[in-house]
Amino acid sequence: MDMGYRIGAVAKLTGISTDTIRAWERRYGVVEPHRGENNNRYYSEGQVQKLINVKRLVDAGQAISTICRLSDEELGERTSGILGVDRAVPVRSGRWGVFSVQQPSWLRACVETQPEVEADWHADLEDMPMDKYGFLVVDMPSLSEANAEEVINRFDPSSARRAVVIYRFAARQQLRALSQHGFRLLKGPLEPFALVNLLGTADRGPKSRRFAEHELQQIMAMESDVVCECPRHVSELIVSLNQFEDYSKACVDQTDQDAALHRKLFELASDARALMEDALDEIISVEGHQLN
Repeated sequence: MDMGYRIGAVAKLTGISTDTIRAWERRYGVVEPHRGENNNRYYSEGQVQKLINVKRLVDAGQAISTICRLSDEELGERTSGILGVDRAVPVRSGRWGVFSVQQPSWLRACVETQPEVEADWHADLEDMPMDKYGFLVVDMPSLSEANAEEVINRFDPSSARRAVVIYRFAARQQLRALSQHGFRLLKGPLEPFALVNLLGTADRGPKSRRFAEHELQQIMAMESDVVCECPRHVSELIVSLNQFEDYSKACVDQTDQDAALHRKLFELASDARALMEDALDEIISVEGHQLN
């Protein structure tokens, strides 16, 4: 049975150290994890999201003693208001442009662990072609007023909405100015797996289905020039994967405890189905079939 995330995994997902997580639990009651065998902590997906929101507000200069009293809804509202995290940013894949003079190892680890990402590193902000990249990362350890103005002036509004500024030290007015211009803000250093998770990106949707059910049935009934029965077998696999996608998607909404597992299964089934559709496209092309 899926009991949730262990504290080490939560630290990687949120960028909060295990010592800080324990301290927030003990002193402020931010979350109350489930205790399993050997008194191990297990955190639900909702608790992980709450920790992410709390970290965003603490990084923006708000006191943990005040934040801990907020409800989940109030946390979400305040987080959106401070850092603009309600704006969706397409950061899952593609080519990233990264500006970082020092290029610290923790930032390289963050970028390198992101799935399906190719990154170009720049040591000069002026050399960073904004239109070339689907996502932009700006690493400024000390975000002085001059640096904040340089970032704002260098990025047009469309670029700012697909950019994140990672900082170590900054005044609140500088953070607010960047947020008002559309930037997403994160306080470094980050754990390798925390970069995308902390951005609050919506779950990626499934890949569109390329074959309707009647088309798959038509392919299974076709006479094949291929000696084996690959057209039928591949079509049957796609039908089965379609069914499993629908099943796992329905399971996501049944229990909070297993939601993360079923969401992952749903995404994997979608990926597998897309691969089989590629195979079926190849078969149809080779045999020259036309679908009605």
